[in-house]
Amino acid sequence: MAWLTRGDEVLASLESGRGHRPDEASGVVVLRRRPLLVRGPLRGCVDVAWCRPGPDGDVEVRRMVCLGPRMPVVPGWGSPVVVVASGGAFERWRLRVGDRLTVRGD
Repeated sequence: MAWLTRGDEVLASLESGRGHRPDEASGVVVLRRRPLLVRGPLRGCVDVAWCRPGPDGDVEVRRMVCLGPRMPVVPGWGSPVVVVASGGAFERWRLRVGDRLTVRGD
């Protein structure tokens, strides 16, 4: 199993990027190819962070937004990695712009 971490702190388990609905799961999705459009779920909200790859395989958070129901957002240019989590996850993690995240495990 893979994990999303910040330093030594485990933030969440990772899910596959295919067919995943972050509004219905406890894990997060890390998309390595920037999607052309990200939409919020039919109900609730999702947290989306656009990230820039770092030199050590980590990513740096560049922009964050909470998408409400059916709310579209265009990609963050210059930020090819997108992290999608269930609504409120970033607040629980105290995630901030500039934080460095790493995927560890399988």
